This record gives sequence, C-alpha cells and structure tokens, in this order.
Amino acid sequence: HSGGIPDNAPLVVLSYPYGLPGKIAGGGNVRDNDRPQFFTGNLDNYGGSSGGAVLNLDTMVVEGIVNGGEADFVEDGGCTRSKHCSDNGDDCQGERVMRTTIFSDLITPVVEYEVYLGTPGNLQFLGTTADPQWTAGPLAGETDYQWQVVAKTGCGETMSQVWSFRTATGGGNHQPIETYDIEPNGRIDARDLLQLLGQNPMGRNLINFSDYWKETYTK
Repeated sequence: HSGGIPDNAPLVVLSYPYGLPGKIAGGGNVRDNDRPQFFTGNLDNYGGSSGGAVLNLDTMVVEGIVNGGEADFVEDGGCTRSKHCSDNGDDCQGERVMRTTIFSDLITPVVEYEVYLGTPGNLQFLGTTADPQWTAGPLAGETDYQWQVVAKTGCGETMSQVWSFRTATGGGNHQPIETYDIEPNGRIDARDLLQLLGQNPMGRNLINFSDYWKETYTK
C-alpha cells in the first residue's frame, strides 16, 4: 500500500491480546492523521496486540500495524476493570498505528504466477507474472492444448489442476481467447490464497478453476 488513509476512515483490527487465539474488533476510526510515521485511532486493543493488522474497513487494505497506546485497565472501587474511552477521544490518547508505507518496500509481491502451456504431456514453462492473466499464442488449429498455473507467495505455493481446450478448425494461427484469466470472473483473491497456504504450510492446496476453460474458443 503506497497511499495514505483518509481522515476518519473506519478501522478494524486483528490482534492476539493477552494470549487470546485471536480478536477482531471493529467500530474504530482514524482520529489523528497528521504524522508521517503513524496515525491514531480509537481501537479496542489490549496488551499483546502490538503488530496486529489494522485495516481500512471500506477497502480492506492493511493500513498499518498496532504500535501502542492507551492503558488497558483502571482501578474502580477496589476492583480492576477495562478502561472505557469515549468515541470522541477527549478522555483517551488513542492507539498508535504504524503506517504500512514505512515498511511496504520490504514486502515481496503478494502473489506471482508461473504459467505453463503445451500439448498433452508436454507442458512448457512460459514465464512468471504478477498479472493474473497471460496472452497465449500463436496456436495451431484443431489441436489439443493443456495449461497450468502455480501461484507463489512468501508463504508457499499452490498448484492448479491441468486444464485443457481444443482450438477450432481452419488454417492459420489460433488463440482460444485473447488472454487466459486465472479465473473467468476476475482475480483470485490473494487473501483467499494466503488462507489456503496458512492451512497447509507445504502449499499443495487446490485452486478450483472453472470448467469454463474446457470449452472451445475460436480466434
């Protein structure tokens, strides 16, 4: 992420306070957005949340990570309770969030695709791209082709099925379609891919492509 979050943007935080397996807390907003390294928000955090991801609820872009903030507990009549802060923030300093722009240049691309195409039993490596589509061709007419994609992230890799199609009859070169999309209705959501890889660190989860690709296309 290379831009800045808008003032008063809605926030949600994903963190692991006090050893909890996970906490998702919405209802926060950007409060102080003037500093270049961090912004503050009225987030519902506790100790141990540092490093938790803070997302813009409108875009679901990770805008930063929890850096520190308000005291968690106060004494009240001989008891200890959670500190309550008003939404306007007059009685609390808020939670500091380090902007992702500070460290975004250290993050490798979320996903890259290795593309393979060829006749049955003879898949050839065409190249690697961060774009979820690949222009194929020229292709021979009346010929069976197969293709496969391997999606890679810093967490591992996921291999698709081997898909097939047959080009139309006629002379000259053929392209089944202008481009091969990773899925016909848009991009694979990288968050879904990372979730699959997180479930299996060895990274052999199946991405289910559509049977759409088994149809025949003409140039």
